[in-house]
This record gives sequence, C-alpha cells and structure tokens, in this order.
Amino acid sequence: MEKEQLKNDIEGQKAITNALMDLLNAYPVLKSTQSIDFSFLEESKGIAFYALGGAVIISDKESVTGNVELKCQYPFTVVFRDKPVRENRRIEICTFLDNLGRWLEMQPIPTEDGMQQLTEYPELTEGRKITQIQRTTPAHLDGRTEAGVENWIIGLNLLYEQEYEKEWIL
Repeated sequence: MEKEQLKNDIEGQKAITNALMDLLNAYPVLKSTQSIDFSFLEESKGIAFYALGGAVIISDKESVTGNVELKCQYPFTVVFRDKPVRENRRIEICTFLDNLGRWLEMQPIPTEDGMQQLTEYPELTEGRKITQIQRTTPAHLDGRTEAGVENWIIGLNLLYEQEYEKEWIL
C-alpha cells in the first residue's frame, strides 16, 4: 500500500511565518533587548523559532460549487539558547518557554504588569485564519555544548483554516 503524499500550503507558509514572527515578538514577557528571530541563533545566546516541515494541509474539502476548505498545521519549535551558570537561570528559561506556550494557547500568564492573556490571533492573508496554537512538548533541555551553551526548546503546533472559491477555467 502506497503512503499518501502530504501537500504543503506554500503561500500559507510565508503568511504564517510572518504573522508568527510578529506574534512571538509581542510576547509580553520579552525584554526590550530581546527578540525572537526566525531560524537564526547566535553562537552563545538568543531566541529563535524554527518551522518543522512547513505548512501542511491535513484536510482538503471541495464542494461541487467550487468552495474549498483547507485545514492546515504549522509545527514549530522555539529555542532559547544561553550559557546558564546557575540552576535558577535554567528555571527562568524553562518558565519563560512554558509561559510562552501558555500565552500562545490563550491562557493567562504572570507579567510585571499583572496577569495577561492573548485574546486573538493575528489576521492572515487570502482567507486564512489561525484557529489554535497548542504545545506539543513542555520546555526541556535539548542539548549542551562543551563550552556550556544550552539549547532549551518547546514544541508547538499552529492550526489554521482557509476557505476560498475555486476559479473555473472555461
């Protein structure tokens, strides 16, 4: 039996990546000196997110009138790279990532200004709409170099839908 080939939403991947970068950088716990970059980390420190396979179409329904409904997912990870010298710093990093996951799931998180909660996801292009972001793993240590630089990581999955009318060629 042949395995079904997954389809990618190439245009959606760019829209999701851009919206996700803006959303992650709106995380209320980020310091003014921090940013979450796309697929780039400095050698000894930084925060970045990485797409895991791009935007994948998981459901594709087309009506007889040409209305198309797609359900898609965009799995990604957020990596926090640092060289912690004490256990408290490791706990801070883990808490930062776990709270980021909670915030993206629209749960309240503690901040310097009290509890804050994400109430809506950003607008997307061409009829796409983010429906949910969920954690797939808790924050955990993913690796340590000989120099003591550690990568802490959290896995997440962004789900979105797109609805459009198929163009008919006559």
